Amino acid sequence: MTSTLAVDLPSPARVGGLLAAARPLPAGWERGVQFNGSTCLPPAPWPYCPADESPGPEPKQANAPSSVAVFEPTGIFQAVECTTKSRERAGELASEALAATADFQLGFELANGAVTGNPSFADATTTTAPDVLTALADLESGIASGLYGRLAFIHVSPGMLVYLTDACRGVHRDGRAWRSPMGNLIVASPGYVDLGSTLVATGEVYAETSVPETRVDIDRAVNQTVAYGEQVGLAAFDPCFNIAVEVTS
Repeated sequence: MTSTLAVDLPSPARVGGLLAAARPLPAGWERGVQFNGSTCLPPAPWPYCPADESPGPEPKQANAPSSVAVFEPTGIFQAVECTTKSRERAGELASEALAATADFQLGFELANGAVTGNPSFADATTTTAPDVLTALADLESGIASGLYGRLAFIHVSPGMLVYLTDACRGVHRDGRAWRSPMGNLIVASPGYVDLGSTLVATGEVYAETSVPETRVDIDRAVNQTVAYGEQVGLAAFDPCFNIAVEVTS
């Protein structure tokens, strides 16, 4: 029997997902962020030239921004256990695993807020639809009436993206992104797996991950090396607009 060749596999690739679609956060986000935004401010029609100006021009309507929202960062962590013979490779493996799974971990937290308690898709106002085409139509209508022409993110599970692209001819590729018939971004993160048959719409999402750090611990007594890859991540959106449609069949 010939001996096998020991090789190092290339780093895992990551495609699409939340981090590819999200807009960047400002510097210092690692401390957490708070903001009140203009995402849900409605337009205020005003009669520029009323027929009868005797009472004087009508006052222009003012609208308040959304309530202050607070988002805390979440830790993202990977640990790799090896024998001491492969300790030089252990740290590299931890870094690779961290890079490959960051989108899953950040997307999962955005979907349920379980670790941080941040606003999440679990807070969405939810309705139902009999099929995926109706669900997308309902979301597009809700986006139009809730965001008044602003860009929305439509969040779906990877499985639901398959049904969307099959049932809705208006869903199309735009470079590496997917867009709805109205041009809203469709985001399918691996971390959205628990969304199942529910489609969620929010305003734009802002997300970042920090520079990863790696440390290696060696236990000589058992010839064991454990490498840890760690970073923090944060995904935020204006929670004033957060709607969902569950497909029931």
